[in-house]
Amino acid sequence: MEILRRITCEYVAGDLFPEDLPRVAAEALARGLDSASLRELAGLNGSDDVRDIRALYLAAMEELGIELPDEQTVRWDRVRTWARRMVDGMTTPVEGAAKIDAESVALESPAKLSDFTYLLALWGEFPDRRQSLEASMLESARELVAQSDCAIGEERPGSGF
Repeated sequence: MEILRRITCEYVAGDLFPEDLPRVAAEALARGLDSASLRELAGLNGSDDVRDIRALYLAAMEELGIELPDEQTVRWDRVRTWARRMVDGMTTPVEGAAKIDAESVALESPAKLSDFTYLLALWGEFPDRRQSLEASMLESARELVAQSDCAIGEERPGSGF
């Protein structure tokens, strides 16, 4: 079910289109998940009415006990994930900062993320300072990871999942 939770987050954030959901449903069935609406959704194709696809997807998620998070919750989770990836060395500071900056735009540029936007702008303008700017990006990521979900959540409505 974890895969459906992740896909639901992608859907809520607009990274997955309704036309993709019948394929997702078929893959979920192949992995052993089952519900009446999931089976029906898997039988549709991308050219079916997106309203029907969405309704079946929502019904399937309800039948499987998967709540749809709000978009801001998804985006904050992504911000924290990219920050953790930076801190863990799984992505470069520039790539992570760019991903956080993209989420920041969707979150209407909260002050808590403004360092990433600023550091990225400087990184592009001052090639000779890139190493120190990347260190600053990494430090900003560490600070973000160190904050509790409650502290981050103060700037976003809705509950976590």
